[in-house]
Amino acid sequence: MISGQSAVIFNMLSIMMLSVLVTIFISSALIRFKLTAIASYPLSTRRLILWLLAVSPWLIGFLSSAVLLLIASDYSPLAESQRAFHLHHIQLFHLTNWHGITLVLGLVMISLLLIQKGYCFFKSQQRAKLLNSVADTDGSDMCLLDTDSISAFTAGFLEPKTYITTALRKQLTAKEYTIVRLHEYEHKRCFDPLKKFLFQSLTAVYPQPIAHYLSGKMTLVMELGADSAVSRVVPDKGLIAMTLVKVRRLSSQTQTTPIDTINCHFEKDQLEDRVNYLLVNQEQKQLSYVGLLIVAATMLVFCTLSVDVLHHLIEFPLSH
Repeated sequence: MISGQSAVIFNMLSIMMLSVLVTIFISSALIRFKLTAIASYPLSTRRLILWLLAVSPWLIGFLSSAVLLLIASDYSPLAESQRAFHLHHIQLFHLTNWHGITLVLGLVMISLLLIQKGYCFFKSQQRAKLLNSVADTDGSDMCLLDTDSISAFTAGFLEPKTYITTALRKQLTAKEYTIVRLHEYEHKRCFDPLKKFLFQSLTAVYPQPIAHYLSGKMTLVMELGADSAVSRVVPDKGLIAMTLVKVRRLSSQTQTTPIDTINCHFEKDQLEDRVNYLLVNQEQKQLSYVGLLIVAATMLVFCTLSVDVLHHLIEFPLSH
């Protein structure tokens, strides 16, 4: 048994683990039934919503444990509610009961996740170094890869670079090549490969179908953002759309190679949505930030109360 300040820390970590699980459950339900409506908002709003969903398990988990710690504090005006919130034993922590098991399992899962993502980071950096060692310059800010594959992409985290294969370069007109180059330069400027990696790392705690769905939505937002950046330089959106279709058609005629999902590929991701975004003028809604704040506060309160209810449900049969 652990007592004192250390027990408080361990109890709060245990509560945080439960809060993360509850938040994942709530967020997954919202994602499954409501996230399709995100397409009606501007790109900046979509990006904000997706990042909030990515950090919400961790942020709400931390805030929930902080709220309960405040209630348990001797300085809290809500000190009388400690017993109602099951916090009267906050300074005692048993490693062998369910609190300890929850904490150990949570720390093991987070450690495995960190190891997995650290390995992915290392492998991606190694692949980027290999690409740099075999790439030539094409006279602009793109690197040229001498291969028969059809592809253009951006890779690298801290020093991202843009690449195009010789087979694709030969098939493009000057205007089409400018579109591809500007598109990939936008990914490079925004450090999109690094952002994709961080987003996928944060959402890895969700069930795999949900995590994959969120990753696809974020990838689409990044691609639409790069396409929009191109359209500010090349006003002919029809030409941009035709270039997308052309590169996809050429790519489908060559032998497929494994794709690093952390890289940003010009021709691989959600072509139909990108063409529609370029060619169809859609009315976009404006996000109510007051409403967003209310939803976040409601989730925090609900999560905090749910953790306490779950706490009681687990402890009641164990204590009788």
